[in-house]
Amino acid sequence: MTNSEAIESNIIIAKFLDYPEEAYPNPEIDLEYHSNWGWLMSVINKIEDIKGEDGYMFSIDMGRDFTIVCFNSLTRKPICAGSVIDNKLESAYEAVVKFINWYNEKK
Repeated sequence: MTNSEAIESNIIIAKFLDYPEEAYPNPEIDLEYHSNWGWLMSVINKIEDIKGEDGYMFSIDMGRDFTIVCFNSLTRKPICAGSVIDNKLESAYEAVVKFINWYNEKK
């Protein structure tokens, strides 16, 4: 991922978290979702806290080199958000960005 792709994706995440744009005047420096587990986990927690009529809607499954966002049901059906990269942080980051793009289209 290029630096400009990371900046663009970090802005997408910040908007998903409802941060006002003035909170990150310099996204290259102010946003660390692509490189910091603490930052990324706040996004993962928000995704897993999304509720629907039947309770929590999504869960995130992670392995050493994959991340999948699933509908939170007995079938654990994956949605259009998954990533297989030989780096757990990068895989989770990519899956989160894919999920947010998918989720924003469905709203």
